[in-house]
Amino acid sequence: MQIFHEGIPGEVINSFKVMAVRIDGRVDGELDSLVVLTFPVKTGFPAIESLMATLPEHGVEWRYGNVYDQAGEPLGCWE
Repeated sequence: MQIFHEGIPGEVINSFKVMAVRIDGRVDGELDSLVVLTFPVKTGFPAIESLMATLPEHGVEWRYGNVYDQAGEPLGCWE
């Protein structure tokens, strides 16, 4: 996953990363306004999306990586 953020306090991002690790996520990289996470398939989309809902609605944009092909179709690798 790629989480782009702007104007979000550092403590909010740090808390978010801790919660991600609690659901088996791994922080793969980070820049001032970007966090890259990896989750195993077993975590499931509902748990990931619940985690994303903990971030502020404004100033955050996120997307899944390696889930859709170039045409926007699901790859189905989690099935």
